[in-house]
Amino acid sequence: MTRVERVAEWVAARHGRDPWRIAQAIELPIYEMPLPGKYREVYFAERGPGAARAIVLAPGATTAEGRELLAHGLAHHFLHAGNRLFRTFGPSWHQTNEREADDFAACLLVPGARLAALLSELDPPSTWELSERFDVGEGLVARRAQLLQRSLRLSA
Repeated sequence: MTRVERVAEWVAARHGRDPWRIAQAIELPIYEMPLPGKYREVYFAERGPGAARAIVLAPGATTAEGRELLAHGLAHHFLHAGNRLFRTFGPSWHQTNEREADDFAACLLVPGARLAALLSELDPPSTWELSERFDVGEGLVARRAQLLQRSLRLSA
């Protein structure tokens, strides 16, 4: 199990898998406002005790997209110091953190054991059916399936 998977499972064990409830439990404010360019979510965090932190979501997301965006923002909260450090560490650092945040969202919203059980059925559900069942996009389900396969190969 990767570090990202371990952190996602730790968060789920403590707070459940609903990103809205997780944000509420850790008192992380969520704001909805227009964001520049292609951005749909941004996590902000200042350093030090009592520092400001928040997730900003662009308006107009579907329920599934909103869950994914919020889970992605929570990943930055639990795994990284925040998107604002892009300017400090450069593009490759940023790309790694974005990939980790996507992986965290997939692990948080699509539990590996439940997905493995569904995929091992005689007539496994399609990616679309799985996305409906987990209330996430098809891309996130596909990503979670890849991560699950990788974890199973590593543990074998």
